[in-house]
Amino acid sequence: MNYFPTKYPYNQFYSNAKKSTRDDGCQCKENTLTVYGEGVISTKPDLAIVRLGVVTQGNEASETQLENSKLANQLLNSLYDLGIPKEDIETLQYNIIPIYDYSESTKKLVGYKVTHIFKIVVDDISKVGTVIDTSTKNGANTVLGVDFSIKYPNVFYRNALQKAIINATKKAKKMSNCMNVELNMTPLSICEERYSTYPSYDSLKVYATNGVPTPIQEGTIDIKAFVTMIYEYTK
Repeated sequence: MNYFPTKYPYNQFYSNAKKSTRDDGCQCKENTLTVYGEGVISTKPDLAIVRLGVVTQGNEASETQLENSKLANQLLNSLYDLGIPKEDIETLQYNIIPIYDYSESTKKLVGYKVTHIFKIVVDDISKVGTVIDTSTKNGANTVLGVDFSIKYPNVFYRNALQKAIINATKKAKKMSNCMNVELNMTPLSICEERYSTYPSYDSLKVYATNGVPTPIQEGTIDIKAFVTMIYEYTK
């Protein structure tokens, strides 16, 4: 499931990432060395996606839905007051589920459960705790999680890719020295394999209690690049 808004380019970066992009150019040939390089750039996230919402339960579907709608509107207004733009808030999930009692021989309808979950983009990491606290004080009674990322990962990825190529080149030189062969420093092929790691904190349950601010530790994000390089050598 994709929680990332299209207004930020990192979403396209992540969706285009492939575990492997090898082609026929990466096949082993006579008198060649195949080496693998890895490059990693660590950075602090500058974007958060908060998933939270309102869950209500009652005897009648219409009444339960109305209660949920009132709380959801109260929640949204509180987020607007924090300066969160409307375009950065989306409905991630909305459903009405009947509740049955199976204690007797036949199931009995006893009520309804209405769930409305929002995806909230927070482009200021320092405000994540405030967004959660404000939401739980204004109708939200469940917080599903917080995902951290970066707005423009391509800048970091290019640096990681450069490190991966340097890493692979050093390996090739070391291998040729051990084999006592002459290495052609212009590679026959360079195949790019890439992916990026985004930490997330799922199943985060937060409720406003005693006015204590919710502490959020975003950690760091590793942008990784991998390459496969083939060099030709002479004996």
